[in-house]
Amino acid sequence: MGMGETLVAKGVITEAQLAEANARRESTGQRLDRALVDVGAVTSDALLAAMGEILHLPVIDLDAVTVDVDVLRTGERLVASGSIPTTWTDYGVEPPNLGFVTVDGAGSVDFLVTLEQN
Repeated sequence: MGMGETLVAKGVITEAQLAEANARRESTGQRLDRALVDVGAVTSDALLAAMGEILHLPVIDLDAVTVDVDVLRTGERLVASGSIPTTWTDYGVEPPNLGFVTVDGAGSVDFLVTLEQN
């Protein structure tokens, strides 16, 4: 079952909305998710929540996360680095406890991104 049919089966959209979005997708070359939002069948937030539920994945609201980023420019290159504080259970991840070793329930996701102009 494809994404559209799954959304219909879950009651997120109707068959008619799926047909309208598929027609738009075929005429514009858009992905189905974008077409569903563009025809007004569903909001992007509602679509994201539904897909997270269908795929059994937590949906993370990045607007609720504050990240301090350091940026360094070297010639034609930008290097951005930062750290996102995280409590694993907020994202549906239970820290493992193997008896002889445990993982702290809080931590961080560190990142380093290099951007280079072609």
